[in-house]
Amino acid sequence: MNIHPPNPIGAARGRESGQFGSNTNHRKPSMRGAINAKCRECIYDPVGGTGTWRAQVEACTVHDCSLYPLRPVSRCERG
Repeated sequence: MNIHPPNPIGAARGRESGQFGSNTNHRKPSMRGAINAKCRECIYDPVGGTGTWRAQVEACTVHDCSLYPLRPVSRCERG
């Protein structure tokens, strides 16, 4: 039983609803994971695209994208 009144400041920040979560097992994604996720979100087409998401990202032609040199590519394409 909670005997403390609700905290209006905490509620405004999402603490009452559990927005921030009490589970501390969630880790921030790695930089590689974040880059892979962004490239996949940008170019991957599971319906009309050919190949896996990695193959589609390797075939990316947006050379002026700041993530282009960091996009996931196979070892043989790196040279």
